[in-house]
Amino acid sequence: MLNHYLQELEQDPFDGEEFVERLAWRVHTNSAPYGGAPTAFDPDLLHSAFTDAIKRIHSFQELDSHINSVATKVVHLGDQLENVNTPRSRAVEAQRLMNHFAEFLSDGPLVSEVFTDKSRIYEAADVIQKLYLIAQELPTGKFETAKKKITDKYYMIENALIHEFKRAHMSGDRDRMKEIASTLSHFKGYNQCVNAFIEEAQIDHIQAKLEHKNSPDLYLSNLYDLYSKTNRLCTELQGLNLGSDSQFLPRLTKQIFQQHLSSYISIETRYLKEKLKIILTRYYESKGHQKKIIHSGGINEIREKIQDVISSKANINIGSGVENYGGETFLSEEVAISLLQETKHAFKRCQMLSTQSEVHNNAVEIFDLLTKSLLVDHVDYAIELGLQTIPGGEVRTPPELSFFQVVQQSSSMINLLDKLFNDSLVPLIISTPKHGESLQRKKQLMQTLERKLDMGIDKALTAICNYACQRVVRWVSQTADKLKDSLDGNNLESVLLELGLRLHRVIQEHLLKFEYNNNGAMAVICDVNEYRKCVASFKQPLVNTLFDTLHTLCKLLQVPPENLKLVCSGDQLSGLDRTVLANFIQLRSDYKTNKLGHHFK
Repeated sequence: MLNHYLQELEQDPFDGEEFVERLAWRVHTNSAPYGGAPTAFDPDLLHSAFTDAIKRIHSFQELDSHINSVATKVVHLGDQLENVNTPRSRAVEAQRLMNHFAEFLSDGPLVSEVFTDKSRIYEAADVIQKLYLIAQELPTGKFETAKKKITDKYYMIENALIHEFKRAHMSGDRDRMKEIASTLSHFKGYNQCVNAFIEEAQIDHIQAKLEHKNSPDLYLSNLYDLYSKTNRLCTELQGLNLGSDSQFLPRLTKQIFQQHLSSYISIETRYLKEKLKIILTRYYESKGHQKKIIHSGGINEIREKIQDVISSKANINIGSGVENYGGETFLSEEVAISLLQETKHAFKRCQMLSTQSEVHNNAVEIFDLLTKSLLVDHVDYAIELGLQTIPGGEVRTPPELSFFQVVQQSSSMINLLDKLFNDSLVPLIISTPKHGESLQRKKQLMQTLERKLDMGIDKALTAICNYACQRVVRWVSQTADKLKDSLDGNNLESVLLELGLRLHRVIQEHLLKFEYNNNGAMAVICDVNEYRKCVASFKQPLVNTLFDTLHTLCKLLQVPPENLKLVCSGDQLSGLDRTVLANFIQLRSDYKTNKLGHHFK
């Protein structure tokens, strides 16, 4: 019953009237027989119930007061016991520390199991940390030896804890990591624990990502991605001013990636070289073409010139065995773009992963691989093949003109490479000697290609003119034969004379419209010689003289500058107006550079 009253009295909030009503209701209900209706109201019974309830409540108040009194005494007793126990515990701790301190004061090694048993490292850490604080308060002098031994042991235990923390991290023992970190929190090197956690966490992640060295493309991609993200994270963390050492995060990043950064460029260049080679190989395989060994240079050019001269002089077509490859140029803009794109990615990685002192050397090494692959192995090779498709000497069939397409495609690829040079390489080498060196190498390579393109254009034009000249000669010869069959006597003589004079005038006027280098002059001399032989069949002395003179005039386009006066004073040219001579000499491509106009002043 008391428990029942306690439950009602402890209700919050407590309602007194409701409590009385419930008590009266229970008394009235309990007076009824089991299963029957309530009896008439009995005031004595109700009075007795109220009196009993009041007594029980009063007993509860007395019990509560007694309990409070006992509790107060217990608390007081606990305080008294604590006041007695705390000094005793402190005395025990002080005695323990004094014993250990005495050990450090002695000359011999430490023999306490606390310091010799590695399994008690946490106890040793607690002792040495307290001794280290005490040692800092000791006066200098006689305690210096003990202070030094304590300090050395302090750092030894601190390093051992950090080492254990790293081992626990590597084994994934989080409980031990937490325990060690809690112990280290009282040491000065606690930050090293935090640093070790960050460092080990990054190393575990990075090692997992960079284990694909057998797949250099994936390795380089992951290395660039991880290193760039780490640098961005360091920049963001530095903005939060979390510490006084601004170089801590960069040093940590370099330490983590050092082994990968030191070998980066060797992996990059090996991969890029192989990748560029694969792109070219696949292209030539798709064309069913086996690359040929091309012998180019001065000797090859001299051989071709000798062949042309022999062909023109002896009417023997030495260079007739040319291969035209069906008009295929073996140049692909898609291939060029692929080579440039791979190199562009390499430049991007180079800028991020190279040290400041090596980035310019690495960038130049990458660009050199591109120039060899694109300009030498692809463009120059196609130009050399194109040169071989152009016939020399007598051209009896329409010459292959695919070389002009080679010129257009080569120029486009050279422009693309030049853009990559300015956009990607120059920013990495602009303030170094490598800038000037790279510009000079690129210029020399471009000049070599341009010289070959000019030579090819000139050779193609010569072949065109030779073929056109031969067609003209054949047609004029056929026409002259028809005239001889149709006319005779003075009529025939007059017509052939007039035809010869008009041919001379048209050819001379045509020749005066162009500028000639050495090869062009050779072609013109050969063509005029063919015309001269053609009109010789007209048997008109005046026409023969005019074409002989024109042939000699064309030699002015080729002779060395120092021999010009000698040729001009020869039998065939000495009687000509000096203006005619000057007009022909002005057609030379070296007229201004060699100041040939002085020969007629």
